[in-house]
Amino acid sequence: EPPAELRRIATATPINASGTELPSVQLPHQRSNESGISAYRMTLPDGLDLARGVGVFVTVSDVPIAVFVNDSPVFQNGDSDSSAILSTSWRATPSFRVAPSLLRTHRNELVLHVYDRTGARNVLGALLVGEPAVLERWAMREGLLRHLSPLLIGAALIGVGLIALGLWRGRRENFLFLLLAAGTMLWGAQNIMNQLPSPILPAPYRSVLIISLYVWFPMLLSVFFMRFAYVRRRWYETGATVFSVIAAPAMYLGWVLEHAGSVSIALRAAVLVWISIALAALLRYAWRERNAKGALLLAAGTVCVLFAVRDWVVSVFGGDDRAVLLTNYSGLALVVLGGWLLIDRYLQAYATSEAINVDLEARVKLANAELGKRLEQVQAAREEAEQASLAKSRFFAAASHDLRQPLHSLGLFAAALDQHVNTRDARDLVTRIGDSIAALESLFNELLDLSKLDAGIFSAHRRNVPLQELFDRVAQEFHAEAVTRELRMCFVPTRLAVHTDAMLLERILVNLVSNALRYTPQGGVVIGARPRGDTVALEIWDSGIGIAPEQQSRVYDEFYQVGNPSRDRQRGLGLGLAIVRRLTTLLGHPLTLTSAPGQGTRFQVTLPRAHGAVESLTTKREQISLEPFAGRRVLLADDDAAIRVATAELFGQWGIAVRTAASSAEVDAILATGFAPELALVDLRLEALDDGIDIIERVRARLGADFPALLISGDTGAAQLARVRASGIPLLTKPVSPARLKSALHAYLKA
Repeated sequence: EPPAELRRIATATPINASGTELPSVQLPHQRSNESGISAYRMTLPDGLDLARGVGVFVTVSDVPIAVFVNDSPVFQNGDSDSSAILSTSWRATPSFRVAPSLLRTHRNELVLHVYDRTGARNVLGALLVGEPAVLERWAMREGLLRHLSPLLIGAALIGVGLIALGLWRGRRENFLFLLLAAGTMLWGAQNIMNQLPSPILPAPYRSVLIISLYVWFPMLLSVFFMRFAYVRRRWYETGATVFSVIAAPAMYLGWVLEHAGSVSIALRAAVLVWISIALAALLRYAWRERNAKGALLLAAGTVCVLFAVRDWVVSVFGGDDRAVLLTNYSGLALVVLGGWLLIDRYLQAYATSEAINVDLEARVKLANAELGKRLEQVQAAREEAEQASLAKSRFFAAASHDLRQPLHSLGLFAAALDQHVNTRDARDLVTRIGDSIAALESLFNELLDLSKLDAGIFSAHRRNVPLQELFDRVAQEFHAEAVTRELRMCFVPTRLAVHTDAMLLERILVNLVSNALRYTPQGGVVIGARPRGDTVALEIWDSGIGIAPEQQSRVYDEFYQVGNPSRDRQRGLGLGLAIVRRLTTLLGHPLTLTSAPGQGTRFQVTLPRAHGAVESLTTKREQISLEPFAGRRVLLADDDAAIRVATAELFGQWGIAVRTAASSAEVDAILATGFAPELALVDLRLEALDDGIDIIERVRARLGADFPALLISGDTGAAQLARVRASGIPLLTKPVSPARLKSALHAYLKA
């Protein structure tokens, strides 16, 4: 309320454009477009101290005015060409001073001319008059309270919004910051727009925008406070969205139907209800917190609710355009407090996250140290295992070499003996000896194949292979065994061809058929091939003992055998399937197993189907001449005396002139006598420092680089086999059967 020293002029006489006075009206007074009022005449109240002049304060005028006192002009803030004035801005509350010289000692008249504008409310409020100094102090307080404060509040709200927006840009997953930023900046924009000197939009657009803003920012802030209080209600947020969407269209419709005021009141009432729900959730949250921050939030929320109700009642029923809206102040306090608490919550979460990160880093360091220690242990264990594997390989290589030497000589002696027996019983005995030697050779060959695979000796030479020829060769090899064991062995005729390495595929098939016959006590074995698009499924079926599911993954392990706990050597060493697995992996042919105990087993190898011409296997095998060796000359170097004697005896029966040596020195001595061998058969590892490869190179240095030579060895170590492969010299692995040795001699001694 104004101070008591100021007098209020609340009655005025309207004057129309022709100068005719109209009946008196009470101020504030709103002029209609048809009223024709162009001025108001008022009389200054008696009892004023005119010696100091008079101060005049117009409480509201939303159009420009010109003021005359006793027919003298004293104030003007526009004319008929000026724009309308916002009733909430500082221009709508002009104040001025009337000089003492313009005043009379008796009746003083004040005439106030108005310049109405289309779209303006055309309102004139009451006037306050009194001592100039008192009135100026009052006007300054009013300006600070009604105009400067809302501007500062608007700027503060926008500042809070910008801070929240910046925090949201850094943590986009936190939607609360965006809600706070949007709501406060819209609220601040509304406050500033209300203080602009003139409307930025013509009627009715400005009113639509202002009321829409009044809906938009409370809806955003209400959702913010609901989520801040950890309350998520789909219906509430949907309702807030609906209110925000329909606000502007509803105001436009109200303006068209001339009920804009009613629509505005209804929208503001709905906003009050909606924001009250959010504030109730916020108060409940503050009550649950039971701490200083919760108490502050509880107090600010309660005051904000009360002020919001008061402001709505004043704006709707009070009829005073100059009423101060307290929600601006309480709302700013609540928003700043909520923003501060949100930032504090964020900082606490960040601090917790940092603590967790520090703890995780410590745990990771500890885990890394432990992992490093474990890795060192694993590395040590791996090195120990590698050393053990290397020792095992050396042991097997040495044992294999030492065992193959006598076995090799035994086979040669048995072959030589065959030529010296005449009775049937003696020949049967020699045959049995040969069969035993062949069984031993088979066991040694399995070990040799593993050594070759470990050494990388095998290399694939792919071509188109006719399966039927391969079937015929394998059938011929196992026919006698199947008949002896009274098993049916059937190779299904086929015209299919595959693209692979013929020798390695034959080795795979031989091992699989041998395995099938070995574990089939009765029934039979079926071998066939089926086309599968661009592939061919090579299948080996048997009616044997089968394999339990828990054992199927182990059958490819070295030395593992199904159903052979006593390690019967008639059933091999358990290396056949290990070799098959390594060969199929080398060739890139998938290998699968299907089996059940007592129902037999099926192995399937998937092979790429051949395209183009297919060559017969026999075309790739060099026909071996079986002509006698009479007069042919061979140099034999071996440090085993029994092997030298057995080989010389056998070669002599074949008509070969052979000279034997036990060392490189003896080789040099033989060559020095003028003996000119046609072939050198040299043991890989001789006594002392002699090496078969070196001996052959020395022989070739004397007899020519193309001089034919063969290495023969019982050494199956991976390192030695790799050396042989690198040298390019053919290798015969002990024990070498007489037939195989004879075939090799035919190949290298042919005319």
